[in-house]
Amino acid sequence: FRRVLFRSENFGIDTQIKIKRTIKDAINNFAPRVNLIDVTVLENIEDHSIEINVVFSIKNVPDPISVNINLERVR
Repeated sequence: FRRVLFRSENFGIDTQIKIKRTIKDAINNFAPRVNLIDVTVLENIEDHSIEINVVFSIKNVPDPISVNINLERVR
């Protein structure tokens, strides 16, 4: 993803779907105690950034947890 992540001409719905799928697969494969609720990927063209929100719960813990991650181009 690194090659195409912050190129505005390459970032689109396909890249959003790939990022979302990769995050879901990683959580489902490597975090067995987690119930994944939702993953959203939003682009911010003006700031050359991507916002990722992951909502999940820990098994046997009723309250959901939301984690926001912002990826920014630093060059």
